[in-house]
Amino acid sequence: MSVVFGGDVVVYARDAALLRTGEWLNDTCINLGFKRAELELLCGAHGEAAAVLFVDPAVLACLMLQCEDDDEVLDMDGALRLTARRRVLFAVNNACGSFDDVCTHWSLLELRLDDDEVRPDGAAATAAAGPPRAASFHAYDSCGASNARAACAVAAQVTRLLRLTGVLPAGSPRPPLITEPAPQQRNGSDCGVYALLLAERLARQFLLGGSGGSSGRQQQQQQQQQQQQQQQAAAALVVSTAADDWPALAAAKRDQLMSLVQPLLPKDTADKVTTEAGSQ
Repeated sequence: MSVVFGGDVVVYARDAALLRTGEWLNDTCINLGFKRAELELLCGAHGEAAAVLFVDPAVLACLMLQCEDDDEVLDMDGALRLTARRRVLFAVNNACGSFDDVCTHWSLLELRLDDDEVRPDGAAATAAAGPPRAASFHAYDSCGASNARAACAVAAQVTRLLRLTGVLPAGSPRPPLITEPAPQQRNGSDCGVYALLLAERLARQFLLGGSGGSSGRQQQQQQQQQQQQQQQAAAALVVSTAADDWPALAAAKRDQLMSLVQPLLPKDTADKVTTEAGSQ
């Protein structure tokens, strides 16, 4: 038995069972969380909202494990459309470098692409797509630096795609990879939930602080204002990671996702979720 959420996320009973407290989220659970955030924040969105992307872990796995030639890497832009993005959010696991690795930890990697104007969706990887853009990677890990190596590997492969699409100049160095403060999990199972919470919070902050493209001096002023807003948002995130009760947020996120797939849950678990939701 399975349910389909958001039109393309197929969740089976074995996936739904992982949403219980103490279980480690798999790719499907992560994609379910991303799809829910996408529908809440970006559904029917234009401008700034359309420039945000939550990347399906299966798409990232394909880019990391099955794309060797430049043509294969470039084909992945059909799913990512990086020329139209300003914020790209990747859930990174520590098995992204090899089919033989065992995945035991999730973290979040954010790609920031900034320029004066958001490009048209699907803009070609040519001079028509505009000048190269300022890019940077930002890593958020709920377990120290456990995924530092995996984050570097993903950043390197994504940089390759950025060059091939013309977002970055050919032969340019990899953009900086900055390790950001992140809330630290208190167990061995909530890493994926923390990655979802951080991704959603970063997307919200960008959407609240973003500004649309214009021209001339207005572009420069807007870019300066946006940079200030982003710095303020980053500072706010650092404060919130310390102040918020993240274990409680993680538990609430699990309950929220379980409510989306109730038909797949054992009756006692489904009843518990319904009761808790009704009491809030």
